Amino acid sequence: MRVKLAFAVVLCALLSVAAVSAKADTFNISWTGAYGTGSGTLTATDLGSGEFLMTSLDATQNGLLLTLLVPGTYGANDNDTFPFQAPQLDVSGFSFSDGTAFYNVYNLPGTLSYFECVSTATACFVGDGAQLETFNITPTPEPATALLLGTGLLALFGSRRKRAIA
Repeated sequence: MRVKLAFAVVLCALLSVAAVSAKADTFNISWTGAYGTGSGTLTATDLGSGEFLMTSLDATQNGLLLTLLVPGTYGANDNDTFPFQAPQLDVSGFSFSDGTAFYNVYNLPGTLSYFECVSTATACFVGDGAQLETFNITPTPEPATALLLGTGLLALFGSRRKRAIA
C-alpha cells in the first residue's frame, strides 16, 4: 500500500514539473499606458531557443478589437516574443491595428521598459511613443498538461481514500 502511495506522490510531482515547464504556443497578454488598456490572447509559433513568432492576436484595446499586423508593417515590428526568458518582447516589438490607427508595443533595448507608439502621433523608432505603465505576457497552460496533472491528483486521492477505508 505504501508503495502505491509513494508511486502516486512521485507521479504527481513529475506531472507538476511537466505542467510548469511545458512550452505553450498561446499567451495571455495585457498592458496599460497613455493610449489605453489592452488585453487578450496571442498565438505564436515556436522558432526555437525560446523565441516565438506571433501569428494571431485575439485582443482589445479600449474596447476596440485588434488585428495583428504583418511584420515590418509599422515601426520595425517583427512580432517576436521571448516568453520564457523574463516574458519579454524585443526592440522591434509587435504591431496591431484597432481599425483607426496602427500601434507598436516594444521593449527598450537592455531594459524591461515597454513603449507604445501610435501612427497618428509619431513614427515609431526606438524611444518614440509613451512608456507603458504595465506590460505582462504569460504562457497559457496546455489542456493536455492540465489533464495529466488532474489525473495524477485523482490517483493520489484515490490511493489515500482506499487506504482509509481498509
